[in-house]
Amino acid sequence: MTAAAEVRVGFTGVLWDARPTRALTDELRDGPGATPLSEADAAWRALGSDLSAVGDELDSVVSDLERTWRSGASSAVVNRAALLRRWIDELGTHATATAERARRQADVTEVAVSTMPSTEDVASTDADKARADSVGRGVVVTPLTGGGTRMTEFAHAQRLAAARAMHSYEHASTDTAVVWSGPARPQMPPLASPPAHRTARPVPAPTPTTTSVPPTLPEGVLNLGPPTSEGDR
Repeated sequence: MTAAAEVRVGFTGVLWDARPTRALTDELRDGPGATPLSEADAAWRALGSDLSAVGDELDSVVSDLERTWRSGASSAVVNRAALLRRWIDELGTHATATAERARRQADVTEVAVSTMPSTEDVASTDADKARADSVGRGVVVTPLTGGGTRMTEFAHAQRLAAARAMHSYEHASTDTAVVWSGPARPQMPPLASPPAHRTARPVPAPTPTTTSVPPTLPEGVLNLGPPTSEGDR
């Protein structure tokens, strides 16, 4: 591998080739792995199924409205429902696509873990190399390396394999670094304002009728009778 080929930087900005093998294996294997991505896949697919059911229910409601409601405002309501239905379809498509992205990323993660040298192998290589270096020979025979294998070369090859696994993992994960936005909510046209009701004129209160009351005569006058004799006149 040339020096130019070793200096590769992806969207994470990490120089994988410059990191120790143990650091690469620990960073990849100590994480949650593909499990959260598989769970996200299932959750997004469930959401897509729910949105499909909502859309079908909305269709049923609109069909009932068209059959039973005829007025100047009914067509505007149906048109708004159609916009909402289209948006629900777009949301469902987006949910399904997001689920697919999560599934692909889960597969990518599993491949990266499978191609990364195991933590046990790296620990064994480090221990064998340390023993070889301590005696100054640089060569040690183990079941892992085989007879006559130079530990420095084996450790270097192992580190390059770990770096390649991370490069491939990063490259395959590039899509996840892109913002993944859902469809925007549609702008609903305003419904026509209902006709203004005319304000009823207040009915004037009836004018009380004046009843003429005959004048009351003094009490003494009521007791006066016709004259009874010549002297009373």
